Amino acid sequence: MLWGSALSVNAGPMTVRRLLATIARVANVVSERMVYTISVEATFTATHGVRYANGTVETPHDHEWRVRAFFRRARLDDVGMVVDFGEAQSALLSVVKKLENTDLNDHRALRGVNPTAENLARHIFEHVQSAGMRNLCRIELTEAPGCVATFEHVDPAA
Repeated sequence: MLWGSALSVNAGPMTVRRLLATIARVANVVSERMVYTISVEATFTATHGVRYANGTVETPHDHEWRVRAFFRRARLDDVGMVVDFGEAQSALLSVVKKLENTDLNDHRALRGVNPTAENLARHIFEHVQSAGMRNLCRIELTEAPGCVATFEHVDPAA
């Protein structure tokens, strides 16, 4: 109480209230920016040949693709989770299984889309999200070691 009294004497009672309100607002902003994130991972083999701007298509080739799905929440649910790992893995695998051992240039779900890693990351994101995984925030798709494409939800308020 001595500290509060000293502030009241030096800064005036209204200023102390404003200072405490500002500290509370800053603490809320900081806590809103801190989040929990989990990820699940799957791999699949698929062929693709990227179409370039000049109209050429690279020779079709295989990749052992690695995909990681990230899920985020500011606060944990009632049982202390972002999402259940099993549900997240199941949603990711439901998409990956449809891509396994396919030629992405001919894949029905990708018809008319250049099968770049970027487009494939978006495809996976949209399908995992449509499986009811609303806390999905990012898909990272590794085409080859050191070659990673990311598609993510960015909060415009951030």
